[in-house]
Amino acid sequence: MTCSYTLYQLRFHFMHIIYFYTLYMTCYYYVKQESTKHTPFEVMFGRTARLPVDINMEGEYSPEDKLRKFLDCEQDNIEKNMEIRTAMEDSVKENIRKAQVKQKKTYDQKHGAINCFTVDSAVLKKDFTRKKRRGGKLDYRWEGPFIITKALGKGLYQLKESNGTKVTNHV
Repeated sequence: MTCSYTLYQLRFHFMHIIYFYTLYMTCYYYVKQESTKHTPFEVMFGRTARLPVDINMEGEYSPEDKLRKFLDCEQDNIEKNMEIRTAMEDSVKENIRKAQVKQKKTYDQKHGAINCFTVDSAVLKKDFTRKKRRGGKLDYRWEGPFIITKALGKGLYQLKESNGTKVTNHV
């Protein structure tokens, strides 16, 4: 089998992959996350990100001026940034803790309280075999009543019929 792509086409395809990956990662790093309430860039570097769009909007971007400003107030900024960083770290930890509590509550609401029947209560069992048969449109959809003899956990129960005979399979 021969390759029908030229080197130029492969390069063009590869450049598109890199472009969209970069675009995706840029969107991810500079958008506030729901659990931390901060952007990943802020959490990592302790400041908001400056995008090329922001620099062009200011109109007064000069690398020499920025370097001079940085060197003049470097020591003050280091102490201030450390305080900001510590406060942000505490905020992020608290926000993550709140998000985890919220997620646990939602999970427990969806997956909790399976064992809602008690021992010695009467129940009906759905007749699933009627779905496989032809006809039987007017047949009963439920079998029973059955008595629960033992709760096996995770929604499984051991049953016996009302006349006392034990059901062989668990429901």
